[in-house]
Order: sequence, then C-alpha cells, then structure tokens
Amino acid sequence: MAWNKNKNIREASEWLVEKFKLLDAKENMIKTQQKKLQQTGHKEPLRELFRGGVYWVNFGNGNVGAEKNKTRPGVIISPNHMNKAETVIVIPISSKFKYQIKKGRKIPKYKNHFILYKQTYRELDDNSVIKCEDIRSIDVARIGDLIFNIYQEDMRFIKTRILYTMGY
Repeated sequence: MAWNKNKNIREASEWLVEKFKLLDAKENMIKTQQKKLQQTGHKEPLRELFRGGVYWVNFGNGNVGAEKNKTRPGVIISPNHMNKAETVIVIPISSKFKYQIKKGRKIPKYKNHFILYKQTYRELDDNSVIKCEDIRSIDVARIGDLIFNIYQEDMRFIKTRILYTMGY
C-alpha cells in the first residue's frame, strides 16, 4: 500500500485524541503510585513489566513513512532492572515480512529478523517477525495486557539479531 500524505495527516489527528487518553492513564498510574508510597513508605514501579514479555503496545497513528503504527504486539527487550522506570525498550512484532523457504520452513530473508512461529506461540494469529531494526523506547502508559512470554532460548537468538542490527 502506497503512503498517502492526507491519510497520514488524518491518522495523526486521530492519534492526538488517543494520546490524551494515554496521558490520562499515565496520570492515574502516577496517582496510584503516590498513594502506595504514602501507605507503604517505598516507591513501587508504575507497572510490573518483564523482559521477553509480549504485550499489546499502542505505537500510535500517523507515524512517518515505514514507522510501525497502531496497537500491535511488541516484545520488551530492556533488562528487568530498567523496566521499573517510566520507559521500556520494545520491538514491534509484524505479521508482514519477507522470507525464504529452507527445508520446508519459512526463514527470514534478513539476518536482523526473528520469526515467531504460530505453532510455537499459539497466541499469534499468524507466523510473525520481530524486526530488530525497529527498536523503540516508549512510555509504560503505551503498554497494554500481556499476551505471552518469549522462551529464554528464543530471547538469546533475538539478542544476536539485535547485535547484528547494531553492527556487532
């Protein structure tokens, strides 16, 4: 589908409404955190989020060019000690990707992609890919419900794809 400037502007204005909802959600999270601080005397994280968790993530609308839009699954890749802050590092997951067939199995065309096969991750509607070039730091208010967790062995493979993307 070709990029359309007018459609992109319309989606960006719709995103503004959604952004206000996220700001309200964030404000409620902070108020809840402050109440707990008064009750317990120690600061709790805004959310309990974990590395390797695949959550629904609101990536917005009207983003520029090929940036990932809409609410879609995203995998948290930031270490757990960093996930206690107000931002986390995520990679969006997409069901659209280029692949080649080897030994009867779809293999990603690019070395910086990692396929999540539906037969392994049954919560997915289709085979999907983690495109490690799309790393983003986002506010925890954009994070929705947990969908599933990535297996530890697969997280090690994802790490190699991230390092490849970064030129290591």
